[in-house]
Amino acid sequence: MQFINYKNQSNSNILDFYGNYFEDRRNVFFQIINQFKKYNVNYALGCSSNLFFRGIVDDFNDFDIIFDKKDSDKISEIMQNLGGKLVGTGGNGFCESDIYLHYVLDSIHIDFIAGFRINTFDKSYYCDLSCIPLETLESEYLNIPLLPLEIQLILYSMMEGWQPRRRYKRVIIYNYLKQEGIKNPKILEDCLKQDLPEWIKMLVHSLL
Repeated sequence: MQFINYKNQSNSNILDFYGNYFEDRRNVFFQIINQFKKYNVNYALGCSSNLFFRGIVDDFNDFDIIFDKKDSDKISEIMQNLGGKLVGTGGNGFCESDIYLHYVLDSIHIDFIAGFRINTFDKSYYCDLSCIPLETLESEYLNIPLLPLEIQLILYSMMEGWQPRRRYKRVIIYNYLKQEGIKNPKILEDCLKQDLPEWIKMLVHSLL
């Protein structure tokens, strides 16, 4: 496995985030998280934007924000005040979270998810923000909570059941954890106790 300096790439991505290419996404993101601070909303950034700030990928299209179910009304009020348009609320059979709110604000798509549940391979994986030890992006420019990569590894693995192209992100997350080490072993240990596909359990075993 090729060594990658994720710290340098993370710093580079964060600087890029303040450039012209990410201007629209940056403005929307700051509008939202500034309101989160005002309303005391508990959240964590997940999926591609999470990987971007960690230096694992070099671009992302939208924001996936994992939140606590009790803050659902706050998020609806915040997005209404900001002028966001609610364009979707339902699952697709494979992803059936407790609450799913798909908004568009200034042409930027934001998914708000509470009780993240993936149903594939005739199995189900569920994570709730209130039960997750969150990580924090450590940067002089940004201070935002991140969904742990150990959770994202399982989520992307399960997503392969209906979107095989998710395998790419599952592999690069795995490579990151293999190189940088596990920060949250209990998350993976708990996965071994759940009714998950055996190949995912073997993946987890190889990291512990």
